[in-house]
Amino acid sequence: MVPEAVELVLDHGHEIGCHGYDHSPDRAFDLMDLDEQILELERAKDVIEGVSGRIYDFRAPALRINEYTIRALEETGFTTDSSIASQRFDGPLTFGSKRKLKWLIAPRSPYHPSYDSVVKKGGSKVLEIPISAFVSPYIGTVMRVSPAVLKLIEKIVFFESSKTRKPIVFLFHPNECLDSKPGAVAARRAGNVVEYIFADVIRQRLKVRNLGLHAAELLEGVILRAKKVGGEFMTVREYSRVEG
Repeated sequence: MVPEAVELVLDHGHEIGCHGYDHSPDRAFDLMDLDEQILELERAKDVIEGVSGRIYDFRAPALRINEYTIRALEETGFTTDSSIASQRFDGPLTFGSKRKLKWLIAPRSPYHPSYDSVVKKGGSKVLEIPISAFVSPYIGTVMRVSPAVLKLIEKIVFFESSKTRKPIVFLFHPNECLDSKPGAVAARRAGNVVEYIFADVIRQRLKVRNLGLHAAELLEGVILRAKKVGGEFMTVREYSRVEG
C-alpha cells in the first residue's frame, strides 16, 4: 500500500475500505478458518487505518469468502461487505468457481447474511451490498472486453434499480487505467491444468484488453450514462446509514 495513494483517494471525497492483506490464491478467505480470517483482517486494518482512520467496509480478494467470513468481519469491526455478485456466473474463468455457484441463489438487494451461509438472509450485523450482475457481471473487465455486453447488462440493472431502488454496484480496479506491459505472461497460480488454462491463461488475456486510456474513457461513459438516468452517487458508508 502506498500511503500517498490512500491520501489522494480521501482528498477526492471517496471512502477507504479493506481488500485484505494478501491477494494470492492460496491465501483466499474461502480457504481460511475463522481465526485465520480474523488475523488477516486485523493485519490489513492496522496498515490501512494508520493512514485513513477507521474503516468499516470490506471486499474480499477475488470475491472469495466462506461461512466464517461474516463472523470474522463482525469480530474485527467491519459493518459492510460487498463480496457477493448475485446471479453472476463465471464458469471456470475464476478461482473458487465451484463455491461461487452459490451466487446464483443470493439475494439481489442488500441483506444481512446468515452465519451459516453468506448467500442467505440471516441475523448478522454485517450488511451485504451485492455487486451488480445479470449472469454476466457489471464490472470493468466486461466493460473493456465487450462494451456492448456491458451496456446490455447496464440497461437491465438500471431498470431493476428504478423499480426496486436497489443500489447499482459497478466493480472497477484503478489499475485498469494503467497500460499493460508488452509481452506480459500469465503466472501459474492454479493447482491443476484445467484451472490454469481457464483461470490463469484465458482470463489473463481477457483482463488485459483495452487497459490504460481506453479503459478510462469507457469508465467515463459508464459514469455519464448513470448521471443521464438520474443516478445518485454515494459512499457505502452513506448508503448503510440510510438503508442498513
